Amino acid sequence: MCFLLHGYVGTTGKVIGVDMTPAMLNKARHTARKHGYTNVKFRKGNAEKLPLAANSVDVVLSNCVINLCEDKGQVFNEAYRVLRPGGRLEISDLVTSTSLPLNIQSDPYGWAECISGALPEQEYLDLIKQAGFTNLTTQRSQKSIKFGDVKVYSLIVSAQKETVISQCSPCNCDC
Repeated sequence: MCFLLHGYVGTTGKVIGVDMTPAMLNKARHTARKHGYTNVKFRKGNAEKLPLAANSVDVVLSNCVINLCEDKGQVFNEAYRVLRPGGRLEISDLVTSTSLPLNIQSDPYGWAECISGALPEQEYLDLIKQAGFTNLTTQRSQKSIKFGDVKVYSLIVSAQKETVISQCSPCNCDC
């Protein structure tokens, strides 16, 4: 995804990819060098503790990663922390219609297929709101997979970190 985005940020912008595995970081850095993507950098870390300063990025993007994270609420808190006021959260992830049965939640093959960690859609959206995000919009995939009575489907979510508006203190200025 980082390599697809390098052209969108222009020559003055930058893309920062985060991964927790040295092998993926080495591969990504090699690919960036090979193709001359000087505006794409990679840092070691994970979604629950991003290696980025507070209020330092304009957009946080995630494509089918959060459902693999243990503490999804903390992931959204971190995204909120690193975004500048007015910044955007853009996610595509798997969610469910209701809670998955425990046998699927604990199935290692289900985790490898990015299904076992999926949350019910409303719970997922509530975690985003609890982190402080507003202006949520969603788009559900029309396709789904069924596990018993539970549907698993893709959800695209856009949300925003509030813009801080300072209020002028009473004074004799024209602000």
